[in-house]
Amino acid sequence: MRILVSAGEASGDRNGAQVLRALRARVPGAEFVGLGGEAMAAEGLSRLHDVSELSVMGFVEVLPRLAGILRILGNLVRWAERNRPDAAILLDAPDFNLRLARELRHLGIPIFYVIAPMAWAWRESRVRMLRDLDALLCIYPFEEEWFSRRGVPARYVGNPLLDDPVLAELPDRHACRRRLGFPEEGRIVALLPGSRTAEICGVLGDLLGAAEILAGEFPGVRFALALAHPRFRPTIEAALAGHPSLQVEIFEGRTSEVLRAADAAAVCSGTATLQAALALCPEVMVYRAHPVSVFVARRLVRLSHACIVNILLGKPAVPELLQEALRPETLAGALSPLLSEGGPRETMLRDLSALRAQLGGPGFGDRAAAEILSRLAERVLTAAGGPAIVVPDAR
Repeated sequence: MRILVSAGEASGDRNGAQVLRALRARVPGAEFVGLGGEAMAAEGLSRLHDVSELSVMGFVEVLPRLAGILRILGNLVRWAERNRPDAAILLDAPDFNLRLARELRHLGIPIFYVIAPMAWAWRESRVRMLRDLDALLCIYPFEEEWFSRRGVPARYVGNPLLDDPVLAELPDRHACRRRLGFPEEGRIVALLPGSRTAEICGVLGDLLGAAEILAGEFPGVRFALALAHPRFRPTIEAALAGHPSLQVEIFEGRTSEVLRAADAAAVCSGTATLQAALALCPEVMVYRAHPVSVFVARRLVRLSHACIVNILLGKPAVPELLQEALRPETLAGALSPLLSEGGPRETMLRDLSALRAQLGGPGFGDRAAAEILSRLAERVLTAAGGPAIVVPDAR
């Protein structure tokens, strides 16, 4: 079995690695080729392009990269034309992957889209393209019903974050602190400035400014900064040089442990906000993007919340500081009550516990792989004129 894989950003690479691992366990000779990062490469992906070549967000931010993005798209399509893979697994990155799906559909290649585009938030017109998929594998419970009602072959397969051992098992906070080299007692604030250069440049100054304010309010407070990728270290260290009095430890590849060890976190918008929620770490979401991108988004997005935690809970459980609302003093003011026992902290912890229960348990990769193979088997039998089969419930 030969499968084309396309993951447009770091989170898609991590999630795709779980799916590839589960597929290899079921089909040991499977071959994976395409666009991805180090996580999927470790599971056997032969990379035609690296995920870092495509990772960009926003309407304005993508323009300087457009020619390179189209070149990657063309290369993947040409590879598919020459090699005719048995299936394609596309992960997230809808602006790129839906265009790729359209080209692959013309070639008659079965397409499995993992992590649904947020058509429920904006650009519902994308549903028309999603109806032609062999399966849309969703990571939020409400998505299966939402897409199914619109004629999309959708299935909820669990959330990949729950396969993180720390988030699945929720070790004792003190144990996580010991593993990270922190004292068991005392306050710790996690800083998550994002996984893209533009995100980090947009929020890091405010995160460090808020940290200085909190250091004055809570003597002895420590700060743990979760580094999304080693290439961001020079940027982070240069910014920290301007705040010599801050005690900030940098941790690479240990985000869930950092969140579990912390009393509260300032988190750049994205998957990391859900990661903090599943770690039961009270948080404040922050974000700043190019003003034109924000102008366009505010006129297109139909949601009352920006944070996925608030969307899933259906209420503003996590404070959201966006654009001009994000200032050091405002962020420090939102974090401060989360660092003390009582009201706001306890209320948020109850909400985050309810969210964990809503998402279920681990097994995302196994359920996704089972669903893909079942749909492929159904397709083969149908093409051969065999009896129709019922796809087993992969949940």
